[in-house]
Amino acid sequence: MQKTNYPYRITYALMILFFLLGTVFYRQSFLAVLLLLLIILPVISIVLAHHAFERIDFLLSTPVTTVSMPEKPIVILTAKNPTLFPFMNCLLSFQFQNMYFPSGLKNTIALPLNARKTQTLRFPFAVTQPGMLLFSLEDVKLTDFLHLYTFHKNLNKGMQIPVLPQETPSSFVPAAVHAESEDSEFYDPAGALSTDIREVREYIPGDRMQDMHWKLSARMDNLLVKQFERSLDDSLLFLPELYKKEIADTLQTLYAVSMKLIHRKEVFRIAIFHTDVMEFNQIIIHDPEDLMQAFLALYYQKPYDTPNLARSTYQTIFPLYGAFYQIHGSAIDLTESA
Repeated sequence: MQKTNYPYRITYALMILFFLLGTVFYRQSFLAVLLLLLIILPVISIVLAHHAFERIDFLLSTPVTTVSMPEKPIVILTAKNPTLFPFMNCLLSFQFQNMYFPSGLKNTIALPLNARKTQTLRFPFAVTQPGMLLFSLEDVKLTDFLHLYTFHKNLNKGMQIPVLPQETPSSFVPAAVHAESEDSEFYDPAGALSTDIREVREYIPGDRMQDMHWKLSARMDNLLVKQFERSLDDSLLFLPELYKKEIADTLQTLYAVSMKLIHRKEVFRIAIFHTDVMEFNQIIIHDPEDLMQAFLALYYQKPYDTPNLARSTYQTIFPLYGAFYQIHGSAIDLTESA
């Protein structure tokens, strides 16, 4: 029962009392008929509203499953009213928030429901930070035609939309963390390479001259580079910190570096810190699809208030760890084993 119904109930009760007194004092048959109608109408109104309330439905969808900043995620709300009765007083409550920063704020919109109609509303949202966005329908309230009774139902329907950072240029250059000399034919700062050629690709500015395939380049009249097999255990490892105060910059830095390496066809790893169990999961990145999976795993983790928590935990669990890159905010710090 809603408090907003009380004024209508009091007004309606006074109307019934007025016609009751008129019927008693004036003894007019039409007043008696009107009094009977006033008594019956609330029952009819509430029954019809309940009938419609049990049949209306709400669906959520989105035109795209993933967006990249500064694109606006769009949520499409579909309201179905298959009954013969229109309702202009349907209240729908919803939340829209970044899972990293839950707000708990509830928004309410008045949604008219036309008879036998399926209505569609589009909600474009401006976002300022990457992360997993959650749009959830909390509850719906429907008041009968006479505003005497309000029906309430918890919907608990939600939709998640991952928002990736904007791809920006990165100046990141891997440091030489292996024992091989840079003059070695098969040295690569991203990991230990074998003499087995994995593939030959076109030259990308920044590739080492030692990796050029000169004979094939001359034959094809195009600069080609040899791509060697790398041991995944020795590939670049990135450890992003989910420190709450820097989380947006951390994600942006990780995404920029990752896309740079993917464009260069480098294989690397991202260590996901599972804050609930204090464990790590490494995801090998070959392409944007792998990177997407890594970011999804990150988005489901809880941010923390302790700086460098992932690094210190990693060093405790793996005391003989190899070199890795810690990403915190816009900084990328190389950490090597003692």
